[in-house]
Amino acid sequence: MSGKIFEQAIQPSWYTTQPLSGRGQTITIHLDPPFRLVLWGGLGFELSNEMIRTILDTFFIEQGRWYLLGASMTKPDPAGLGSFVRETFPSFSPRHASAIAAIMVHEGFVRFRGRKPIELKKIAGREEMERLIAEEEDA
Repeated sequence: MSGKIFEQAIQPSWYTTQPLSGRGQTITIHLDPPFRLVLWGGLGFELSNEMIRTILDTFFIEQGRWYLLGASMTKPDPAGLGSFVRETFPSFSPRHASAIAAIMVHEGFVRFRGRKPIELKKIAGREEMERLIAEEEDA
């Protein structure tokens, strides 16, 4: 068993995922509810349940609607998640939205379609939202 696979097997709080584009470096996430430590290439940041709830409640407003990821560093779509992340979380850039979207897909909060453009749709219901809140309260 390779070292990385073995490490994940004995530490279930770690998982990896890929950018939704299918290109780029692996995203590694360490779960420590209500936080996630995210490592992606040279980028490392903390993603909290509160941030995920803010995105789900404030960005994904219309149930059943597809929203643009829009995570371009040079020209993020003003209506996309990349611009929302930059405006809502000042220390974050549209690039962070790429990792955040992949995490939210992996954890079952949103689904995605396409490659150019990538679109996202909220699938989280009340149960998932209540779990996020409960993890915050237990911390």
